Amino acid sequence: MFLTIIGFILILQLLVFVHELGHFLTARRAGLNVEEFGFGLPPRIFGFVKNGVLYSLNWLPLGGFVRMKGEESESGDTDSFSQKPLLSRFIILSAGVFMNFLLAVVCYSIVFMIGFPMNAERLSTEPGNGSITERYLIVSGVLDDGPAKDSELEVGDKIVRLNGAPISTLSNAQAAIAENATITLFVNKRGQEISYVLEPRVIEDVDPDRPILGLGLEEIAVVRYNPFVSVWKGLKESLYIIGRIVVVLGTILRDLVTTRTVTSDVGGPVAIAVFTGRVIDLGISHVLQFIAVISLNFTVINFLPFPALDGGRALFLAIEKFRGKSVSQKIEGMTHQVGFMLLMLLFVLITVRDVARFEIVDWIKSLF
Repeated sequence: MFLTIIGFILILQLLVFVHELGHFLTARRAGLNVEEFGFGLPPRIFGFVKNGVLYSLNWLPLGGFVRMKGEESESGDTDSFSQKPLLSRFIILSAGVFMNFLLAVVCYSIVFMIGFPMNAERLSTEPGNGSITERYLIVSGVLDDGPAKDSELEVGDKIVRLNGAPISTLSNAQAAIAENATITLFVNKRGQEISYVLEPRVIEDVDPDRPILGLGLEEIAVVRYNPFVSVWKGLKESLYIIGRIVVVLGTILRDLVTTRTVTSDVGGPVAIAVFTGRVIDLGISHVLQFIAVISLNFTVINFLPFPALDGGRALFLAIEKFRGKSVSQKIEGMTHQVGFMLLMLLFVLITVRDVARFEIVDWIKSLF
């Protein structure tokens, strides 16, 4: 659990640091007076000043910030945010999400170089310039009424042997399950090999013709590419994931408007922390993919045109462009404050639901 907490904090801080670094570099490039670059959230532990910028380390390791002159209040100085050209301000605001996107591309590129785990079915559509370094099976689902229901098998568990023999292809696994009355699965679960004895049986609603374990199995092939191809694939994978995120986000917003419900797939920091522990157990390739996916979520969500987000601030720049003059700093500031409070309310609601969903309270009680 300690490793999970440390991993969660490091991943979150990496995402925030990269995001704020984008704002910082473009602001300095544009000649802005950057007053503070904060790592973590106040209260401050210590800080030092270099080239007119206060670099601070703060007690709460769950965020970061860049404080620029004239960003929150009126200022007529030429080195303030409010006095810079519209395009410069837009570039500064969008630099954070761009850096999150770039981080995802880098992570995916590294994964493609060291070995990208993909569904074996994708091999037929992938260019033949990669080399397969490994094949294995993972659990992709557990039926509620299947033989595996009462086992501790979970999605993501890696199956290393079946009835004592190495197993790496889906066809071989299906044949063995159909031919044997009892199946012993040897599973790599969080670095430990654990065996499970299961008895296949026919489930009419699923497959009336053959006995099954009630497990979804997925064949994974680990494919490695050269550096140049890896970077190209890293870019394509990042764009593909962004497209998926936009589609899912659209579905969530539609359901929120039509049914006033939010799917249980939506998670906050608690969910991220839980899944951090799971991907750490799976190895560096999965950790890098996890960082990339979270970073791309940051990219999309933070650029939504909602007050307090970078996209909300960019929306006020668009209004300024069409009006020919900026919105009152007081009105814009109040709008962002309201947006921030609504985001905090959503944050609390999602966190409470995640605590219940992942049985965090029961886990805490078990420690004492």
